[in-house]
Amino acid sequence: MQLSPGKKVPLVASGPAERINSFAPYLAWLGRLEKVEGVEDLAKARPVLRRPLPFVDEFRLMLEIEIEWQSRGTPEEGNRLHEAEVKNGEASGQQEFRRTRAAAVVEQMRERLAALRDKLVSCASSGAIAGG
Repeated sequence: MQLSPGKKVPLVASGPAERINSFAPYLAWLGRLEKVEGVEDLAKARPVLRRPLPFVDEFRLMLEIEIEWQSRGTPEEGNRLHEAEVKNGEASGQQEFRRTRAAAVVEQMRERLAALRDKLVSCASSGAIAGG
């Protein structure tokens, strides 16, 4: 989001209107806010919200921060392209892993098996294993 600490953003608050209006100048100064806006119902005033945000007593508070969407067209197209890139990247990455790593893993397991066989033979020849 890259919000600068020096940037002032507006606060929207719902709750008792007279208390919000009396606290607004203090909140704006203490919180370094651009403005404090009192609304009757936060969910109705900002329909983009799915649910009202955290509350303090009977107050509900929300900072209004706008995020710039930079994509290759519409947001839906950007999402679709991003999902396709991720999906293709995962698929090609898995194929590459199978090609390059599978042979290395198999070779490593063969080396371990050979080392274990050598150890078994040396233990059997020294009599460390009963019946050997």
